[in-house]
Amino acid sequence: FMRGVEGRVELACFVETDGRLSCEIESETPQGQGFGDAALALARAHVMRPAVENGAPVRARYRMIVPFTAG
Repeated sequence: FMRGVEGRVELACFVETDGRLSCEIESETPQGQGFGDAALALARAHVMRPAVENGAPVRARYRMIVPFTAG
């Protein structure tokens, strides 16, 4: 990012019942630039409202796309 390199990361996540995200890198472009690790750190710091089923929070799938742009 600091060198003007742009990238994109797609994360396959679960929103846990407490709102935390559990994610894995699905794709990272370009590879080897640290964008995947940065996207995972962003996901760990993010909290969402969990899905609710029958009045109770449930684990649900979520896809997170993280663009990195120079600028």
